[in-house]
Amino acid sequence: ARDVLLLMMDTRPARLASPPEHPQLAFELNRRYACAHGYDLLYLRMLNATCVHEEYGERHASYCKLAAVAEALSRGYSWVIWLDSDAFFRNVSMPLPLLLSQYGDRTTTGANGSNVTVVGAPGAWRGADVRSPACRPLLLQPCRRW
Repeated sequence: ARDVLLLMMDTRPARLASPPEHPQLAFELNRRYACAHGYDLLYLRMLNATCVHEEYGERHASYCKLAAVAEALSRGYSWVIWLDSDAFFRNVSMPLPLLLSQYGDRTTTGANGSNVTVVGAPGAWRGADVRSPACRPLLLQPCRRW
């Protein structure tokens, strides 16, 4: 099983354009962070601002991240870290375990044995090493009992 996947998604390309937009810069910073620590980085580019659920039809982009996370978890990663497309790791030298021990709020174990690490109030990450206007990283670990 692979260990850690950083997951991002946006309608804009990840490549640096001229001039680059914020999500493209965030992707590049996260790419460097992933390389420095041996993590994988997956950037999914949405073709539209919405996605389609087979039962409920067209859905807002925020629902699309659930499908992206499910896909990433199905690839066998021990941890999937969802990052909004404008969030990035400011301190490339700080690995995730240290980052979580300093700034993580809590880890909850679900009834099925899955773990979800949740960041608390928006101020919980103030001064931390992840920055974004709407940064709420979500760390997920797949259930081992399925």
